[in-house]
Amino acid sequence: MRWKPPRFEIRYLIMGTLAGFFFVLCFALLHSTLNMRSARKMAQIYLTAITNGVTETTDCWIREKKKQIGFLAESDVVVKYFQEKKGKVREYFSRVLQANLEYEVLFLTDLEGRVIFDSWPTGYVPVDLRKGSAWKALEKNKFGLTLDTNIQKSPATGKPILVITSGVFDGKGRLLGVIGCALDWDLFNDTFILPIKVGQTGYVGITDEQYRNISHPDKNLNLKNLSFHPFIRRLVDRKNGFQRYPFTGVIKYMSYRQLKETGWVVSAHVNESELLGPSIKARNIILLMSVLSFLLVLFVVGYIDIFRLEQAEREAKASEWKFKILFHRGNDGIFVHAVEMDGTPGALSEANEVFCRLIGMEKEEILNRLVEEGLRFQDPSVYRALVQETLVRKYKMTVLKLLPVSGGELFVEVRLFLLENREGVSILGFLRDITERIEFEEQLKENRDDLDRMVKERTRELTDTNLKLEDKIRERLEMEEALRESEEKYRNIVEMANDGILVVQSGIVVFANRKICEILKGSEETIRGVRLLSIVSADDRLKVLKCLRARNLTQMTEVQLVTLDQQTMDTELSAGPITYEGNPADFLFVRDVTEKKRAEEEKKRQREQLVQADKMVALGTLVSGVAHEINNPNNSIMLNAPILAEMWKDVLPILEEYCEENGEFMMAGIPYREAKGYIEDLMLGLRDSSRRIKSIVEDLKNFARPSRVELTQDVDINEMIASSINLVSNLVKKSTEKFMVEFGYNLPPVRGNFQRLEQVMVNLIQNSCEALEDRKKGVRIATGFSKKENAVEIRVSDDGMGISPDHITQIMDPFFTTKRERGGTGLGLSVSSSIIKEHKGTMVFESQPGIGTTVTIRIPVRFARRSRK
Repeated sequence: MRWKPPRFEIRYLIMGTLAGFFFVLCFALLHSTLNMRSARKMAQIYLTAITNGVTETTDCWIREKKKQIGFLAESDVVVKYFQEKKGKVREYFSRVLQANLEYEVLFLTDLEGRVIFDSWPTGYVPVDLRKGSAWKALEKNKFGLTLDTNIQKSPATGKPILVITSGVFDGKGRLLGVIGCALDWDLFNDTFILPIKVGQTGYVGITDEQYRNISHPDKNLNLKNLSFHPFIRRLVDRKNGFQRYPFTGVIKYMSYRQLKETGWVVSAHVNESELLGPSIKARNIILLMSVLSFLLVLFVVGYIDIFRLEQAEREAKASEWKFKILFHRGNDGIFVHAVEMDGTPGALSEANEVFCRLIGMEKEEILNRLVEEGLRFQDPSVYRALVQETLVRKYKMTVLKLLPVSGGELFVEVRLFLLENREGVSILGFLRDITERIEFEEQLKENRDDLDRMVKERTRELTDTNLKLEDKIRERLEMEEALRESEEKYRNIVEMANDGILVVQSGIVVFANRKICEILKGSEETIRGVRLLSIVSADDRLKVLKCLRARNLTQMTEVQLVTLDQQTMDTELSAGPITYEGNPADFLFVRDVTEKKRAEEEKKRQREQLVQADKMVALGTLVSGVAHEINNPNNSIMLNAPILAEMWKDVLPILEEYCEENGEFMMAGIPYREAKGYIEDLMLGLRDSSRRIKSIVEDLKNFARPSRVELTQDVDINEMIASSINLVSNLVKKSTEKFMVEFGYNLPPVRGNFQRLEQVMVNLIQNSCEALEDRKKGVRIATGFSKKENAVEIRVSDDGMGISPDHITQIMDPFFTTKRERGGTGLGLSVSSSIIKEHKGTMVFESQPGIGTTVTIRIPVRFARRSRK
């Protein structure tokens, strides 16, 4: 098959080139116009993005500095300085200035604007607030956090500064003074604004509401009024936008946006020529390239017309020659035949000498004959199936048995390829004789069978030998088993010992029994290989070394061992020499004396409780005497308070008449009309307080001299809790900002004693308040009724430090307390538990260290009278 080059008309190519040239020309002009418009649009987007970024950066910086001044105004150091006129303010301000280089100075003023402290080492005050605009802005803002947007020059350094001030208030909202700072505007400007590049000719600037530049690459223009420029006036008046304007004979673009914090306007500028220059250059380049392309196409057309066809013809002849060499001199038989669309093989059109030799026919006999007449396989229908599969997959390869016309049989590898061209579809086939390979594989299979037979015979011999070896091994195993049983017997004795046993060689643990693993909280694998001194506390290592040198198993030494989880364990240790696995070693007995130590501690604690009990007996005797002494003056108050109340009623009409005749007058420094509304309340408070003193004294006497309390009252739980809260209201206010009470609705009364239950609630509220670490943590009280248990339920919860699991089981023991150094007696919860048990109730504690504690009290209703509505 000979390759023929395609034919084409040169005139069509030239006409197409001319059309392409004019198209490129029109496209270049249109592209230039659109590109200029797009460049202006992209300039607006680009400049707007820059102004947005600078605006957000500046606003964020100013907000951050305002927050810092607000934080300093609320700090304890500054508030304490105003209240007590002392404190470590200078060190505090020094740390702030080191962390924030933008601060030029921090200062404090009194309520009249006079500076009473500043961070300058010389005490120099850079800003006089009474005369500047900062003080007026602060007063207008009612001494809240205020930013003075009027940038001014620092009297100390001459640099532009920005002043932020804030009032300092105490806990009751009273104004104590003013804190302020002067920010170095040039430092921020040089760090964040001026380094921003806007193309090659542009820059970023900031203008305040007085038409002054406060940020410009030319610092000589800063703080000067530029309102004579029209584009500056439009910028300040409109606040946000985009404009094209002339400046010194150059057309510029500018995008501008207002700052939220100050009202200043950020602007980004760039020359128009910088943006449109690339567009004009691109247009000229496109025109030049289109002309060069047209000339190049003319040259290529000439080249093709003269040389291309001749070159293609030479390449086709060379390709045809190479194909013939491969076809006729290859090692495989090659043939070509036609094929119908239904897969029926047609006549042979080409075949090489190798193919003719394989089928046993001459080439003249083969050509133009049906392929199935020359290719005779053992199964005649198999070749047609191969052709049909080749039509689908384009390629097929298999191994078949060929029956040549000359006789005999051959194993051949058949590969078929589908050829598609203008004349139709044909099959290109390759035949390779693989008879020798098949025969070799069969011989290899016979050799493999012989080898398997020989392996079986050898295996039989090895089996006999193995049986003899097993008999000898069995005898040896019996001997080893007897030895192992003997060793196991002694090992069990060591493992079951109640004392820990260690074997140490050269300071390294080489054996550890079960008990020592329990003591050290590890396994034998983790303990073996550990240095002995690494599991001994640092203070007792010298004791262990002396014990090893003594080598006396009867001498016990108290040491502290360190477990694998880094906990200490009290033990007694003795050591002696042994031989282990043929080498000298140290044999150590270790006895856990933790329980012994705990018993000694418990005995010590009981002695302390006895001492505390003696103190409480003495305290009871003292309380009886003190209660008697308090009762005498309190009885006088109780008797005289009603008399004073009656005297006030008698005097009140006289005072009213006097006030009407002579006008307002003062009583104890208070106007009469204002004071008369309080006097009756004062009388009632005096009477109630004396009654409360009497009740407290009676409780002290009852506590000091125990007596049987009658549980005959119908106690309203909600009323009892409200009374308890009144008693400890001052403690609650000092301890927390989050004190919540939730009373259950329509609770039935319980049978008991109001004051005894009140004593329990007071104790629980005090404990909850004392457990709080700061006033942000809360205390919650809730009451309700449990139908399941037919009991009134009281729940007291706090967010305090919680109770450790080691102490939760002991908190209701008499004299047990974790607050001994703060005056705790250890009787509060013990007495409270006894009172709840007297009322046939239960008191349950739930606590998690670091999270809080919840106490749940349940008092059954069955001991009460009929419920009230």
